[in-house]
Amino acid sequence: VTKSSKEEREAFKKYSDMAGFEKNAVVGADSRIRMMVRIALTLLGKSKAPRFFATEEEALVWLKGE
Repeated sequence: VTKSSKEEREAFKKYSDMAGFEKNAVVGADSRIRMMVRIALTLLGKSKAPRFFATEEEALVWLKGE
């Protein structure tokens, strides 16, 4: 396990903000991956919890707001 530096976290946050993501969808992740995603988004300052989906189609419907 590696620990990221403050500079690395700030860089990730900067690029995440530049991308302008409002929603985060994760497809087919097991419990370990889900926890890692939550930790990564928390470190990036993205307080909204990601949504997890069994299929890509379900994720796309949610992302598009259909």
